[in-house]
Amino acid sequence: MVVENKGDKDVYLYAYGMGPCWQIENILRASYEVILPQRNGQRFIGMSKKKLKMMVSPKMIDKGHRQYDDIIKVVCHLQADVI
Repeated sequence: MVVENKGDKDVYLYAYGMGPCWQIENILRASYEVILPQRNGQRFIGMSKKKLKMMVSPKMIDKGHRQYDDIIKVVCHLQADVI
């Protein structure tokens, strides 16, 4: 997943997935991630890259499922803690 901030303000990224039993799971390692705007001459590139690994949970395998559709919701906002 690649999210790019092309604006001039910080962007707050939230990412959630629906678990195999329809529970909501935060797929980031924190409540949100701040994506700073790109700043020339500095190390801020205005981008966030995340690798997402999808797998069938043991609960679903026990029920006989070998695959299912993942649902991921990504929200970007200009304020922190709005979700």
